[in-house]
Amino acid sequence: MGALTNTLTQIRELWGRLGARARAALVSVAVLGVVAAGVVALIGGAPKRVLFSGLDPKDAAAVVAALEAAKIPYELGAGGTMVEVPGADVDRARLMLAEQNLPATGNVGFELFAEQSFGLTEFAQKVNYRRALQGELERTIGALDPIAGVRVHITQPDRAVFEDEKQAPTASVTVDLRPGRPLGERQVGAIRHLVAAAVEGLDPGDVTVVTTDGTLLSRGGADEGAAAALDHEVDLERDLERRIARLLERTVGIDGVEVTVAAEMDFSQTDTTEESYDPEQTAIRSEALQESFEGAGAGSGAASGVAGAASNGPGATPGPAAGAAPSARATSRSTGRSSTRSAPRRRSSA
Repeated sequence: MGALTNTLTQIRELWGRLGARARAALVSVAVLGVVAAGVVALIGGAPKRVLFSGLDPKDAAAVVAALEAAKIPYELGAGGTMVEVPGADVDRARLMLAEQNLPATGNVGFELFAEQSFGLTEFAQKVNYRRALQGELERTIGALDPIAGVRVHITQPDRAVFEDEKQAPTASVTVDLRPGRPLGERQVGAIRHLVAAAVEGLDPGDVTVVTTDGTLLSRGGADEGAAAALDHEVDLERDLERRIARLLERTVGIDGVEVTVAAEMDFSQTDTTEESYDPEQTAIRSEALQESFEGAGAGSGAASGVAGAASNGPGATPGPAAGAAPSARATSRSTGRSSTRSAPRRRSSA
């Protein structure tokens, strides 16, 4: 309390020593400071939040007009493609704009069929279905974080009467990437499989993904192999550059060497079919082997075998005696010449 009293006393003494003009100037400065602080608090004091970003100029103009009609303060940024509003008004502004279907992204989905139109031809219905499918895919792909805008084009040939005249559908996806946010290989593959899964008969390899600046992220059809070969070549060059740089840095020091490798790889493939004909060589085309086994108790001189000319002929091998338990195994193989051989085998025990 004593210090506060002394401070007030000094202020009174200082005010008493000031002249009239000095007192007027001091009061004016204080009033202007209070007014400026109030204006800043009313206009720019409320924290701003991004309502929409990456807007098309037409969409941005429509959004601004709707905000002005609703008397919601806003600020434009990023060259007019971003709209900011006070944090307390973000939810209300989004609901109000959604009711007016803003921002319009330039594509339509299956709401195209919300109103039934009579008298449409079959061709017009097919075109509308394709437009709706493309719009739904654009909305789904556009939800990925690195993508600011996307266009999808689908080509669906008419159904062919004959199987050999059938043509597979194809698709192309054009993406507008945010600055510094490239698409990874897995994301590109996910986009291709997403489009292929939504179109009947479409293979992921027939979906081409390209950026708005002309960079080909994936190739469809026959170019897929060439793209994989080029990627493999680039990966080899980068790997050799790193390995050579690490080897030389042991001698010249880190960051003391610059290495550039240009690799040329031959990915050509050759299929060779060879047929050899040798008239002097006799090749077995088919062969049958039969094995028979005799158990204990086989008679030595008794007649045996299957009755017939084969058993009674000269040089015939007698079969198993009566009471024995024969077993047979047959194998066959095919090579060149047709022949049949029988190789019986015996085994007996006393």
